[in-house]
Amino acid sequence: MKTKELKIAEQLTNAVEDHFFNPAVFGRYLSDQPFYTVDRIMEMIVQVINNLSNRHESELVDNESSEGLLLAYELKHAVLAIQETIKLNNLKLPKDTKKFISQLPPVKTGTSTRYNWSEDSTTRTHIEHPFI
Repeated sequence: MKTKELKIAEQLTNAVEDHFFNPAVFGRYLSDQPFYTVDRIMEMIVQVINNLSNRHESELVDNESSEGLLLAYELKHAVLAIQETIKLNNLKLPKDTKKFISQLPPVKTGTSTRYNWSEDSTTRTHIEHPFI
């Protein structure tokens, strides 16, 4: 069973592929909503921008990409710049993963990476099983 979000996304995708779809009318209708709804719409738009920007980075071959993906890539950087200067309390925007990763503590080298007690050679004991 598909979620409400997937059903709406499929309907929107099908509508956009129609020759007579007018994005200006769609955008105007979405912008004429109450503040709470506008905030949720902007969250959705930023998520789309973020995912398209990631797609641009992964599919960029020989400096060729679509104009929409390139625009999303630039808009993502604009959104990140806005997030650094303005604290947005009501919007749940995606985090900059590169910034998050750079803030992680460094990986300790030279330490044991074992995950199982049976891999420890110092505690291994020979157990004689009566059936083996």
